[in-house]
Amino acid sequence: MRSAAIGPTLRLPTDPGPLRLRVLPEALVAAGSYRIVFEQLADDGATARSITVDGSRAAADGFVDLYLDSRTLQPGRYRVSIRPAGAAASRADRFDLKIVAADTAL
Repeated sequence: MRSAAIGPTLRLPTDPGPLRLRVLPEALVAAGSYRIVFEQLADDGATARSITVDGSRAAADGFVDLYLDSRTLQPGRYRVSIRPAGAAASRADRFDLKIVAADTAL
């Protein structure tokens, strides 16, 4: 995922389970880790709720994996922010996505 605008649409699975999001950060950290913030956005764009994951590491291909439990997700707008651990929040890459119900046609 790479975009400042509304990005991809993710359909929730019919059978609840783990979802893997792969994020390619702009700033690759060779030996360090990343902080990822996953936010559900309210209609006005404010954060409705969020989770933070520290210590994520990039795979050999540069992508950082984020696993989510589909049972905790609701249709709506979300934002993923990723930045090197210890970097200012203003240095985060942000990616927006839309999550839709399992029965929604794409």
